[in-house]
Amino acid sequence: MESIDHILLDCPFVHAVWFGSPLSFSPPQTSASSFHKWIQSWVTIDKGSKAGNREVLGLISFIVWHIWLARNALIFNHRSGSPMEVVKSAQDVFNEFLKAKAMRRKPHSILAINNALVLQPLIPIASWTPPPQGCVKINSDLSQKKDLDSGGFGFIIQNHEGVCLLAVSEPSQIRSILCGEGFAMRIGLLYTLSEGFEYIIAESDNLERIQYLNNLAKARPVEASPIIHDITHLRSYFIDCSFHYICRECNSVADSLARRALSLSCKTE
Repeated sequence: MESIDHILLDCPFVHAVWFGSPLSFSPPQTSASSFHKWIQSWVTIDKGSKAGNREVLGLISFIVWHIWLARNALIFNHRSGSPMEVVKSAQDVFNEFLKAKAMRRKPHSILAINNALVLQPLIPIASWTPPPQGCVKINSDLSQKKDLDSGGFGFIIQNHEGVCLLAVSEPSQIRSILCGEGFAMRIGLLYTLSEGFEYIIAESDNLERIQYLNNLAKARPVEASPIIHDITHLRSYFIDCSFHYICRECNSVADSLARRALSLSCKTE
């Protein structure tokens, strides 16, 4: 008998949808899996802000909706699609939703030009930008479950064409967000060093970490000092290595890799 848990969580087709989505989630392989409990577990993931949690749950709701649409299209119209088609349609509609929210928060201003009303364009939504030619960019992030010392980090290294050179998700014991995100950046720097890259841009949506790396005289937590020291030492091996703060939207791929690590038992590349 078909159930909600089977349609939205247990079906092999749906497994591919969830894993191929930006959430990179691998549903539990148990007969006792519950969609309701799974949603509750996502609520416990600390994304650092209420807005971050709302965004994750919002994306989940759009994916659920499009899984249901794909199921109805198969049953009633005998039309089958691929998991990636479901992911793409859900993500496209979710992005439209985010744009609509941005328009509501920052509406067009109305100007009078030659007695006609003209709408000023919206401020563009921020997005990741590739590094200059000859340089590679490291983006890293951390996800941590509330009230637990376990979590996961992720990082991605891309060149000036946006080509992914390495993407890593790894579960880890986390002493603090600052240490966990610093560890992800250090691993990324070690990889670029081993591959012979000389010009590096390292980005993070953790402003505190970037401030410590760019101002070594700034007082910092004791537990974060070793990892900050390691990163600044690695910096000396490159011709140029700079650290930059970016908004969460620009760091979405690293964010997805970090969330993916929460459902893994070991490092994946």
